[in-house]
Amino acid sequence: MIYFDAAVNVMHDIWKKLAPSPIRALFTRSNEIHGYNKRHAIKGNYPLKEVKSEIFKCSFSRTGAMLWNQISPNWRDLSKSIFKKTIRRFLFETLSDRDDYVDVGTLTQVLKFSS
Repeated sequence: MIYFDAAVNVMHDIWKKLAPSPIRALFTRSNEIHGYNKRHAIKGNYPLKEVKSEIFKCSFSRTGAMLWNQISPNWRDLSKSIFKKTIRRFLFETLSDRDDYVDVGTLTQVLKFSS
């Protein structure tokens, strides 16, 4: 839960261009890559980098993009304080339904259905 919360808050800073430039350089929006409209680019998602290493699959540049792509476009443009409250409310509602540990994969699946 803490990792999910921290990751999506950093991704919000990257989205709003408030994060430091070395961190922002890890991510490029799809609409900045493609000169034409694609469904993925219209949403403003971050493409997932292709990986060959198992270690890189868990890296922030890949996990952050994966988490951000699952967030509703309506949530992305919220102010920082409202975004944090919305994410934490989502996390607590999701975790209150479960008695056990919830991993990031499960949270992203729940997030898909709530968007």
